[in-house]
Amino acid sequence: MAMVVRVKPEYNGKIAVQSSNSYNGIILSNDLSQATLVQIYNTEDELRDFLYTEYTTVGDSYAPSQIDPSLIHAYASEEITHNPAKTDYPANTVGKHLNETIARTGILERKYTRPLAFPVLNLAFAYANSLDAGHSFQRNSQATYIGKDGKVRIAKANVPRFTYDSGSLEPLGLLLEGARTNYLTNSVQLNLFSKGANVVYSGKTTLLGFEAHTFTSTSVVDSWVTQYAPLTPNKVYIFSYFSSHPTAGPIFLRKAGDIPTRSVNNFVSTLVATGVYKHKVVFTTTSEETIGYFSVIPANLVAVVTSSMPQLEDGEVDTSFIPTYSTPVTRAADYFRIDETLFQKQVGTLKDLSLLIETSLAFANSGESNVLELRAPDTSGGWNVSRVIVREKTITLNTINDGVNQFSKSSGILAQNTNHKIGVSLSSSEANLVINGVLAGTQSSVINIPNPTRLLLLTEHVVRIKSLQVFDIKLSTELLLSQTNSESKAPHYSDFNGAAFLSVEAILRKTGRQEFSVDGTGASVTRNIRRGYDFTFEIVDSSGCTITAQPASSCTAGTDNALTFTAPVGKTLTYAITPVFEY
Repeated sequence: MAMVVRVKPEYNGKIAVQSSNSYNGIILSNDLSQATLVQIYNTEDELRDFLYTEYTTVGDSYAPSQIDPSLIHAYASEEITHNPAKTDYPANTVGKHLNETIARTGILERKYTRPLAFPVLNLAFAYANSLDAGHSFQRNSQATYIGKDGKVRIAKANVPRFTYDSGSLEPLGLLLEGARTNYLTNSVQLNLFSKGANVVYSGKTTLLGFEAHTFTSTSVVDSWVTQYAPLTPNKVYIFSYFSSHPTAGPIFLRKAGDIPTRSVNNFVSTLVATGVYKHKVVFTTTSEETIGYFSVIPANLVAVVTSSMPQLEDGEVDTSFIPTYSTPVTRAADYFRIDETLFQKQVGTLKDLSLLIETSLAFANSGESNVLELRAPDTSGGWNVSRVIVREKTITLNTINDGVNQFSKSSGILAQNTNHKIGVSLSSSEANLVINGVLAGTQSSVINIPNPTRLLLLTEHVVRIKSLQVFDIKLSTELLLSQTNSESKAPHYSDFNGAAFLSVEAILRKTGRQEFSVDGTGASVTRNIRRGYDFTFEIVDSSGCTITAQPASSCTAGTDNALTFTAPVGKTLTYAITPVFEY
């Protein structure tokens, strides 16, 4: 049996070794002879971290001093030889132990990438489902998202959304979207849509847990359920809705005077959960088109169809559903930020830095949208930035210092709404961008890399961030490639799940959160909520209830906070109280 010594890939031919013994000044390389590498392994304790060993099943042999005893149960002679054909070893002998070790480590090495550095900031959004204390999040409106049960949920204003895939229930992480308006009114009251003469409204139900409406068409003639909306000429729109039926459309466009111009029926239809389809179509109005009629059941079809959540919005990217009643509604943009004081405390000074990001994106065919920005003040009162951008169908790494572009490299064309792993490394001498295990761009003539003092996550389109790791060193290109390939399992997968990535304060908040439910009586009910500690207040579910007063989102210890509501018998108001812990 032979022990083979190899140089770890990240040190192969790149590190000048400074040793206290005979190999001072040597450049480690796999071009060195095995005799030399074995001698270094056995005599240079300082250099073992740069090497790894393998045991082969060939007929050669090495003396015991040349075999790592930590892998051997016992040996009784001055030389150990392993015969791979021999199968009758006792349970604790060298051959059996080595066969088991080689098999097990081989499986592990194929499935996991061992980290060689640890992040100074580890935001594992998909697993923590919580923001750390002091991290800022803003969205000045309520918004919807897919909960861990695959159902549509509503988040209050300025509450972050941790979304899931509605079919597989895979956690997708922190959901960030740009501002959007749903121009289609009564989007939760499809019973108020116009109906053809041969369509019967059958009543309310649900799709993905959200209010839906069922229609029955009795003839292929006059079988439509349509809502009117004004349109702006020469503008790109996307119309979408959910349905129990696999086909959709069409929509009808008209010009002034309600004169028909054309129908549009090139819908993209996707099965998003069992028995639920999402239909969407992108169209651009002409210079004359100012009116649209948007149907939520297929035309010329005798069928029973349940539909829900229709939405008409700007651009080519469909975003989360925006409920409307009698008027259009705008959902504000999401905005995550770690400001200067906390950034310095959690991250510190970054002269060199690296990023590992796992994300899925939806983006337009033109224009650009920032995803991540690392900022620092520049000399003119503006900002130096290192940023990851979605630019058309690519991801771009761009660095600007005092108004001068230092580095700009882009990936190839990327798939929409698909998981992507991004690796970034920046130093004064080199910058690299890696996407999904492929080097997208590198540059060795970087002049100045801004030393960031804050971190921002934002978008004009749709971004779901599973995890973001920040390192205070420049990771090697080889490591970025291995950590972003499709087989890589990043080190944030842990038996501790979300708790492994939270501060002590965040863990206390999660475990200290309490929910309370109050049954409706048909009369007005008032509760004065008081605690001996500061706490946050949240309405969890108020379906069918009328709230006339409620505590502020943040409440002070030792004060009364009135909650007044009216609910019919059979309805329940649920609210949550979470203790506040200082960071």
